[in-house]
Amino acid sequence: MTPERLRQIEELYHAACERPGKEREAFLTDACGSDEELRQRVQALLTHDSTVPVQIPVVEEAGHPLSGPPSGGWPPGTMLGAYQIRGRLGEGGMGDVYKANDTRLGREVAIKTAKQEFSGRFQREARAISSLNHPNICTLYDVGPDYLVMELIEGKPIAGPLPVDEAVRLATQIASAVRHAHQHGVIHRDLKPGNILVTKAGVKVLDFGLAKFDRLRENAPEATLTEKGMILGTLRYMAPEQLKGLEAGQRSDIFAFGVVFYELLTGRPPFEGQSQADLIASVLTSDVVPLASLLPGIPMQLDHLVRTCLVKDPGERYQAMHDVLLELQWMAAGGSQPGEVRATTKSWRRREILAWCAAASMAAAVGFLYFRQTPTPPQAPHFPVRFEQPAPPSTFLWSDMPAVSPDGRSFAYSLGRFGPSPKLWLRRLDRPQAAALTGSENAGDPFWSPDSRFIAYFFRDQLVTVDATGGTPQSLCPIPISEGLSGGTWSPHGVILYGTMRGPIYRVQATGGESKPVLALDRARGETRQAWPHFLPDGRRFLYTSFGGERPGIYLGSIDSRETTRILDHVSNANWVSPGLLLFGRGTALMAQPFDAGTGKLSGTPFRVADQVANGQQKTMFSSSPNGTLVYWPLSSTSAEVLPTWYDRNGNRLGSVGSPHSYRQATFSPNEKFLAAHVLDPQDRKADVWLLDLTSGILSRLTSDSGDIDTAIWSPDGREILFSSNRSGVMQLYSKPAGGGEDRLVYGSTEPAYPGEWLRDGSFLFLNGNGRSFLLLHPGNGAKVETLLKTDYNKDGPHVSPDGNWVVYNTDESGRWEVYLATFPAFTGRRQISANGGVQGVWRKDGRELFYLSLEGELLSVPIKPGLSPEPGVPKVLFRTRIPVAAQLDQFAATADGHRFLVLESQEGASRPLTVVVDWQAEMMTKSVANRSAP
Repeated sequence: MTPERLRQIEELYHAACERPGKEREAFLTDACGSDEELRQRVQALLTHDSTVPVQIPVVEEAGHPLSGPPSGGWPPGTMLGAYQIRGRLGEGGMGDVYKANDTRLGREVAIKTAKQEFSGRFQREARAISSLNHPNICTLYDVGPDYLVMELIEGKPIAGPLPVDEAVRLATQIASAVRHAHQHGVIHRDLKPGNILVTKAGVKVLDFGLAKFDRLRENAPEATLTEKGMILGTLRYMAPEQLKGLEAGQRSDIFAFGVVFYELLTGRPPFEGQSQADLIASVLTSDVVPLASLLPGIPMQLDHLVRTCLVKDPGERYQAMHDVLLELQWMAAGGSQPGEVRATTKSWRRREILAWCAAASMAAAVGFLYFRQTPTPPQAPHFPVRFEQPAPPSTFLWSDMPAVSPDGRSFAYSLGRFGPSPKLWLRRLDRPQAAALTGSENAGDPFWSPDSRFIAYFFRDQLVTVDATGGTPQSLCPIPISEGLSGGTWSPHGVILYGTMRGPIYRVQATGGESKPVLALDRARGETRQAWPHFLPDGRRFLYTSFGGERPGIYLGSIDSRETTRILDHVSNANWVSPGLLLFGRGTALMAQPFDAGTGKLSGTPFRVADQVANGQQKTMFSSSPNGTLVYWPLSSTSAEVLPTWYDRNGNRLGSVGSPHSYRQATFSPNEKFLAAHVLDPQDRKADVWLLDLTSGILSRLTSDSGDIDTAIWSPDGREILFSSNRSGVMQLYSKPAGGGEDRLVYGSTEPAYPGEWLRDGSFLFLNGNGRSFLLLHPGNGAKVETLLKTDYNKDGPHVSPDGNWVVYNTDESGRWEVYLATFPAFTGRRQISANGGVQGVWRKDGRELFYLSLEGELLSVPIKPGLSPEPGVPKVLFRTRIPVAAQLDQFAATADGHRFLVLESQEGASRPLTVVVDWQAEMMTKSVANRSAP
């Protein structure tokens, strides 16, 4: 490659870096014109794509060999490419660092040189730093022959002792930088004060020469530095596993961070030795001197954090730097909500006192429960502790049931199946915030192991478990995804049961293996499904919910027998709670009734535990531990109101239509005068189809279904509406006149069906029950169903182009939801049209433009060049919406000319809290005693 070509690439690269991400693509398209090779090489630099053979370019200066600087180093005035050496900043065994001037941009830079040749270590450092972009990490500007051009940092190596507030502030910045590196697959492996500089703006982490890539596939230089038994790093800051020559991972960096933090606080290292051998022995065997003994009055949370970072066994440390950062941020905020002032040591100590008081209160409550059967003198009543747990942003309308750990100290929850990337969130009651579990994307229906150490959940077509402290999820077995999933339970004897939406309860060993039905459906009484199993204390018998037929309700079954007993005729999920209560839902109320787990019989009268509890599809959104920690979604959490609002292409708000309601999705009528809206009833959580007059704003009900309704689409002439209803026990396709009248069954089957689009020839494009197949129904005598596309991934939102030759749809097969274009009905010639995630693609009426939502709620436009093979252009952001994006819903509609958009705009804050109640039985018992003693 010629120097002129390199210079051209370099100039375009730097110019693109100075533009916001959404403007870069358009800039490159204009700047490169028809030179596709030029565009690809610059794009490779911007995305760090190692498959394109191009380095960050540099103009070589004639007369300078590639074998390193002269023996005395580069003298001032020397030109290295476009960089003029000003003087030496420092020197080391591998190379020197110089201060230089970038003559093109007129800025000061630091140049790090290799003394011999551009070694594997330097290449590794360049690769590592170039993949990172963080304010607390040194920035790499350029790479030249035998040197790196980096950000010039005016600062000093970090050192202690420092005041606690200052140490926490700087440690938080270090943790943020290391977390960013870990999230991008880079492990530092040499974190120490000499590689952390303190500037006026904060800290800068540098020297990634020993970095390891745990996600990228590295070549020979990496392999030569990671031979088994080789020790890399600085002894004083190396984790025990590194000193043993084992592979270093993220937790090794966490150990080094703990050493650095300890020194910041105390001014002394946690491990010492007269020789290298003594130092290694100290790291491997010695306990650290507690911070509390060196710094009287230091917050106990801080002492705990540092000690947990420095645990010898990596499995007992924090499992991710993200967790460390959350702890530090909580401390820096005084344990308060974001936006409040940062606490001083005094406020930390005040919080410690409050924490001990709370612990004492909890102990008293537990003692009361334990001894309540013993006659005692009258005591003051006990009351439960209540608080709210805000859910993370982008929660939309519905979530899975929460799952409380058996010991009552933690609970997990997911954000449901509608979001673009639902995750499991874990909240420990001794922690201030919930944290997302790594690797839990697209997880649902969590439940716990009996020892509260592991969480099981459903991931696509697998039953998966993960350590609650973090780690890699492990698959136990494939699951019959075609039957749907409905709750799970884990016994002390190593047996897992899980329910289904269209079949029986299955059993599998907790160690993995084949899953088999544990109970057969009772066809004689018309049973259609078994759901929400819940083991009783003996770990053999279990509660479950039976649907369909003459005798639905809550039943008692056993893994040792096919015998079953109905204990309650009400259909709901149920939990057993000590000392002997059955918790279940009734409408929007959470009820409890005395229940003998030994005999399996109810007694007494049911009483109300909580009101306004969310429910839907005949399940109540709650979970309780046996010892009385209760978590539930309030009704308001799942009935988020949205308002249909008009916007133009520039994001100008043009006004709203009607009033806020619990809309889930909506679509225009062909004449754009009405909106067919799928609306949830805030009380019974059932959905029906309503019509919104876009002129008057009047909302009128179209259906009053006995079942639950999902998705509504219009006929091409606007006279009918197609929807799915489970009135018969399974989602089937129905049609109803838009002006009112009797509905008719369009397609009935044992397999659920969800409408996608009513085509001009009268056929119906729809999805199957698990959302993985697109099917086409040709109506008429002997209606024929044709499978168009079947994969192992979730799909939704098929919309056929105006000319009927192309279809746009979204799927998560790449690991996140993206929008694709393909031929119709063959679904061939597929190409991705969204960038960085997208859902809900829709066509402009002339087929020359597509619109879709990014996963962050931006509305984007994609121009389509017509022809035998339409050519999609570069996506362009039109404006950001207030839509909490849900991949499998229709949350906006575009007018035929593409000039206006009606969006279902959120009217609530992004956070919708769960309710947590600790020791709720105490209040119930107090009321019970009062009732018994009343005359």
